[in-house]
Amino acid sequence: MKTNQLIRISLVAILPLSLFSCQLTLKALLGIKDFNQYVTQDNRLEYYEGFLENNDYSLKIYTFKEEDSLFSFLKKQNNFPFIVVNNLESNQKYRISCYEDVSYDVELLNNNNLSVNQDSITNTYSFIDKTIKQNLKITYNKEKTVQNPIWDIYIVSGTFLGKKLQKRTLGITKLNNIKTINIIDMSMEKIEE
Repeated sequence: MKTNQLIRISLVAILPLSLFSCQLTLKALLGIKDFNQYVTQDNRLEYYEGFLENNDYSLKIYTFKEEDSLFSFLKKQNNFPFIVVNNLESNQKYRISCYEDVSYDVELLNNNNLSVNQDSITNTYSFIDKTIKQNLKITYNKEKTVQNPIWDIYIVSGTFLGKKLQKRTLGITKLNNIKTINIIDMSMEKIEE
């Protein structure tokens, strides 16, 4: 009797979810919004507010100069948001998924226990570096001097990805001795009228 009742309750709970695509369910759970290529500076700074507060690192926020370069970037990097961390001492690079436990990965990095396939990360890092130099402009820049810096961080994100994913990326700020956090916001500057 209890088994039948449990099956019925499970079906009632699961059936409505199965009527929606995985993408819609993921968007609802994570608060992902529809993509908007133009974002005002005020909205961008509000979204990244957690990185602006009480930081001991330099912070740069980049946006795309042109629409073509933005859409080309979106086509080539189909898995975002993500974080690339560069160790300035060893020149080793690490890619961290924002869908996983960022704080746990930071703990492993602080203890030198995170391993990764360097070849795939090096290609991603080179692509990001090239994109910054050719297609992006700095919309926010706050320089700070850091004693004995170890890490440069590159966060590829967008305001349309929702606050829940943005909060997950904040765990990266617990990395020891960050020199600079570079945020690549997948948007263009919207001129406020």
